[in-house]
Amino acid sequence: MIVIESDIMNKVTYGTTFSQLQCKYLQLDYKETLTNLLDLPFDIIRVCAYWNEIEAEQGAYTFQILDWIIDAISQTDKKIILSVGIKVPRYPEFHLPGWAKSEVAHNTHDIQKSCRKFTEAVLQRYKSNASITYVQIENEPLNNMPIANNRTVDLDFYIGQIHLARSLMRKDQKLLLTNAVNIFPYSWGFDYNKAFFTNLSLADAVGINVYTNIGVKDDKYLKPFPFFWWKLKYWYTLGRKKDTEMWVTEAQSEPWEHGSAVHTSKSSFPSASPEQTETLIDELIYLGYKNILFWGCEQWYWHKKQGRDEWWGLLVKILQKSLK
Repeated sequence: MIVIESDIMNKVTYGTTFSQLQCKYLQLDYKETLTNLLDLPFDIIRVCAYWNEIEAEQGAYTFQILDWIIDAISQTDKKIILSVGIKVPRYPEFHLPGWAKSEVAHNTHDIQKSCRKFTEAVLQRYKSNASITYVQIENEPLNNMPIANNRTVDLDFYIGQIHLARSLMRKDQKLLLTNAVNIFPYSWGFDYNKAFFTNLSLADAVGINVYTNIGVKDDKYLKPFPFFWWKLKYWYTLGRKKDTEMWVTEAQSEPWEHGSAVHTSKSSFPSASPEQTETLIDELIYLGYKNILFWGCEQWYWHKKQGRDEWWGLLVKILQKSLK
């Protein structure tokens, strides 16, 4: 049986996803940004092994950036989720090296074989790092979403990646698999239940990515039906019955406006505000979720550097409350 400390202690475990790629989009120094984030009392940080960054030249692995990130977190008492695969967090989702893009056009088997070698290299390199307590294979791999140009990860390849990870993980590490919850009962013609049940059958921990306000046109936004909240609760109940950890791996806390992945002109947009985020966190805890990763930490720091502390202040408020 998997024992979840946060369930036993009735304490919420908070974390965030840190992306050096998002820092680049925001023209932030990733070292400075992470250093400031590590001053906050997060319990866990998810980091991303970007294939195009690590294997820019085929067969030549460069771990300098990810080494620095993992080492910096490992010097604190925070735990790490290591996300690796062909599809990991942040736009454009599929982070293919230039040389691999040409392989895609010619032979799907070749690209999958190359990605497995990359995944193996990453997991072997960090296997002995005790701070890495979770390994995440792929990100929303089975969800058909416009942000990834409606591409999904092949199911057989995905399962092969999971078997590879299991063969390389330490016994004390846990496998985290993720999917989204659809904002409508059926979104973009895809039944998200299939992705959830596949992950539930394979994972030690299932992470749900939760967005509650999505810009689809200049003045139009998708917002969840009551069904959305019912499904989040239903999935949580099913997971706990299986003794599977249930996570919210992306709790929307940055804008998702139409037409752009990065928004910096002001702190709040119709799709996201500190007040909306605080309400969302309260709702997720009410539904039972005790393991929550904020999505958007790089943008909070960007605003802080501009003298706007609304997001950063909310984060401090929530994290300090969890320590009481």
